[in-house]
Amino acid sequence: MSLMAINRTAKKYGWIVGSVMAALMIGGVVLSGLGSNIGSSGAGSARPGAGNEPVVVTVGDRKITKPELDQFADRLAQQQSSQNPMMPGKRPGPEEMDRYRLGAVEIFKRQQALEAVAKAQGIAASDADLRAEREKQWTSSRRAGVAQQLELPADATDAQIRSAIIKINPQLNLDRVKEMDLPDENLRLAFLANKLTEKYKSQIAVDEAAVRRSLSDMTVRRILIKFGTGALPEAQAKTKAEKLLTEVKANPQKMGDLAKANSNDDGSKAKGGVYEWTPTDRANIGTELKAALDTLKPGETYGELVRVSNSSDSGFHIIRLEAVKAGKEFPKDFDKNKEQLQKLYVDERTSKRVQEAVDAQTPSIKVAIEDPALQAEQYLSEGAKLGQSNKAEGDAKLNLALAELAKIQKQDDPLGIAPLKRAQVYSVLNKPKDAIAAYEDALTYRSTPEARFALAQAYLADKQNEKAKEQLDKMEEGVIPDPMMQIQVGSMYGQLGDKAKSDAAQKKAMEMIKQMQATAAAPTVPLAPTPAKK
Repeated sequence: MSLMAINRTAKKYGWIVGSVMAALMIGGVVLSGLGSNIGSSGAGSARPGAGNEPVVVTVGDRKITKPELDQFADRLAQQQSSQNPMMPGKRPGPEEMDRYRLGAVEIFKRQQALEAVAKAQGIAASDADLRAEREKQWTSSRRAGVAQQLELPADATDAQIRSAIIKINPQLNLDRVKEMDLPDENLRLAFLANKLTEKYKSQIAVDEAAVRRSLSDMTVRRILIKFGTGALPEAQAKTKAEKLLTEVKANPQKMGDLAKANSNDDGSKAKGGVYEWTPTDRANIGTELKAALDTLKPGETYGELVRVSNSSDSGFHIIRLEAVKAGKEFPKDFDKNKEQLQKLYVDERTSKRVQEAVDAQTPSIKVAIEDPALQAEQYLSEGAKLGQSNKAEGDAKLNLALAELAKIQKQDDPLGIAPLKRAQVYSVLNKPKDAIAAYEDALTYRSTPEARFALAQAYLADKQNEKAKEQLDKMEEGVIPDPMMQIQVGSMYGQLGDKAKSDAAQKKAMEMIKQMQATAAAPTVPLAPTPAKK
């Protein structure tokens, strides 16, 4: 296996620090950087609860102002828009930003959870630690970037950077620039995460057999008894699964027949519950199932039911490991690269321990939301999830969202976000007339194609077909921003029985897609010809 192949293996199986650090370090991406701040002595990164701005949410013991929350939310929106395959770079509308603000709140929760885990492990960051970490990061990576912003060579010294800063702003010194570029809060979180990672790594024992197993295929047999929507109530599902587990323990050879007769897993039922899972396959199964598999030797059945929730596999699982064998993903020259693969194995399990520790601590972090629009978005999110399994509880959350939205004063909502959200709630509650009134109200603030399309949907749901068509016609008179919306317009024209306009809209969508593809593939053309040499 080449080093390139080892790197591919790392991407599959090794994720040092992983999503935990991705969540933590987004704070650094958002809050750090010199940018336009270099021109003013008092500028810098937002700090928790800084200034006279009102606190909109408290996460644990951290008070967060709206500007700070908006910085995080804006970065999350940028990340998602850059990953949009149809419209890369398209930013979400203002009515969508509270969803990203809630995502930012989750990041703050995980940061607080990390601090709690580190504290429990006796890990803390002193002022000296932060100063040392700042100098380390400044020297290794940040100094060159700041130098380039100052139009200095990438290898400029601190003295050269200090001189350039003074010329721009005599009141701004190099130490302040370093603090702006590498804020204490971000350094502290990174320090805690790194020290926690080091501690967990020192506790992981590794042997060749364990590494070989992690890179091998597994033949697994399982029986799934689902619970929830469209399945048994959880108590009944558990009773049934417990009875089956008792039968499997008494006679493991019967597990295949029991799976065929009882399992709710369509993917394996006909095969007696058997799956052939590669390492890549196992990376995509639930944490609970992976944890159960890690304890088993070939020929063993897990001694308890494995409960999984909040996924397509929600239910009680009976798991048996039939065999472990080298498969197509197993490195052909394992022995040659054994040392590197063992390191990757340790890194992966270390990261897993960090993530599991933070995951376990996160629910205990209390969140108090002061902003009614953000609280309404929270209720909307909870209502949508609950509505899938318990409509009454879901509707109760949606009504709480309506109560929060009613607190928002018109003068505090210049873009008409509150009526848009009210309309969304009424649509979910299947109250099309109320939704129509709310969308019409929203359009008095801003006329957007998204709001008009949503209003057309509400009219269609209320069987007001002519009014629905009228809204689509108004959309066609303006600018429809992307081909996906144009396709939806064409589809709705079709539902309204206007085939000609449906075909025209679909054709226009295809033209938009072709234009986008042509633009993306076009070579970069210089703005002006290069002067010929004399």
